[in-house]
Amino acid sequence: MAQDEQVTREKLSQAEILVAKSHTTLQGRDNPLVAPQKTLDMKEEISAQIDIDQDIRLLAWIPLDWARANLLLGDVERSIADARDFYTRVTAMKSLHAVSRAYSFVQDLEAAGFGNVQAVRDFKHELTEAQQDKRTEKK
Repeated sequence: MAQDEQVTREKLSQAEILVAKSHTTLQGRDNPLVAPQKTLDMKEEISAQIDIDQDIRLLAWIPLDWARANLLLGDVERSIADARDFYTRVTAMKSLHAVSRAYSFVQDLEAAGFGNVQAVRDFKHELTEAQQDKRTEKK
């Protein structure tokens, strides 16, 4: 292992390393036919390590990887459940960038031809209502 890689690994928590591995796998740097399942197979290990490391940021963001993996496997309902989990967690963190990623994920679902699936429409409606509620609160 190169010295720079060793230094980087020492700075990262174990949970961060696992999440990075999951994300890299999902991004197709691994066999694209098995990558989504490999990502989901890591779910328990990642969740346990996030609990140990008490990493709130990773806890909030990792469901988005799982949503994408489930979408790639064709499980739209499970994908929406994970996306909803992601949205709930990042909303609590008040991360505007992360909230925009939830909207972007819905657009990905629509582009993939799932726009007419009731779960997708319901989630999009929830996101739109939440955004409208926030605008009303600001007035």
